[in-house]
Amino acid sequence: MTKTNCFKKAIPIINNALELIINDKKYSPDTLQNNAFYESLLFNRGVCNFNLYKYDLAKSDFELLIKLYLDNSVYPNWNNEFKVKKLYRIRNILWYVVTGSCLIEMLFERQTLGKNTFLGVGLISLIAAGVIELILYFLKRKYRK
Repeated sequence: MTKTNCFKKAIPIINNALELIINDKKYSPDTLQNNAFYESLLFNRGVCNFNLYKYDLAKSDFELLIKLYLDNSVYPNWNNEFKVKKLYRIRNILWYVVTGSCLIEMLFERQTLGKNTFLGVGLISLIAAGVIELILYFLKRKYRK
């Protein structure tokens, strides 16, 4: 179901399957991580929650996967996506502030306190957006390797 983008329908089924595996007597908490189906279910639940914008639930699944499966390089990449998404939101807001301050600045004809204030806000937002762009670049570069 996760491959067909039926994320809402998949969550209850995945949760039921995880409950059955966790409550199964033949698996202890130590041997549970050796079950590939358990790993797959956790991963798919994390992907579903991520695509449904339930980032807190998805982040807890990926953190558990990272803790249980240290040798897997896919899970840290997914965990990195939470940082990247947050930075993208902040960056987009800053670009709107830069654009808005430039437009408002154009309304003022003479040197006034309002014009200087909006120019200052725009400049600070521009610098902050540039710094975020650099951070995003280095984060992407780090996790693509």
